Amino acid sequence: MDETKNNSTLEQQKIEKELQELKNQYSSLMKEFKSLKEKDDQLNKLKDSMMSSQREFTEMNKSLQEITSKLNMMSERERKSMKNRGNILRRTAIKTVGSVLMVTDAAIKHVSMAKEGIEDIVAEAQYENNRRRRHDPEYSE
Repeated sequence: MDETKNNSTLEQQKIEKELQELKNQYSSLMKEFKSLKEKDDQLNKLKDSMMSSQREFTEMNKSLQEITSKLNMMSERERKSMKNRGNILRRTAIKTVGSVLMVTDAAIKHVSMAKEGIEDIVAEAQYENNRRRRHDPEYSE
């Protein structure tokens, strides 16, 4: 009778331990999920920002096409006087392209971080699953 009671107590302790491990894993996963959700929100904001930038660049492209068309119609003398103004336009274009590259780099960084977070979660879950299988006689059949 005492042996049955001890076995029952041991089984209950084992179940409680497993339940606690599951609670800890759940808590950890929820933290990771919240973190991923926040990163997803950041990525969506970045995406919106990039879409807005794309619209602005489209407008700039139209303006540049209009300017190019007008420049092609100018006389040689008018073109020379516009050369100095062109340098200003060139510097502006360089700064604009530099900004686009910065936004692109930031987007790549955020996507990479989100990917690493997901890979970490999967690896940790696989590790926990393998560890549980090695230590649990039910899995060693």
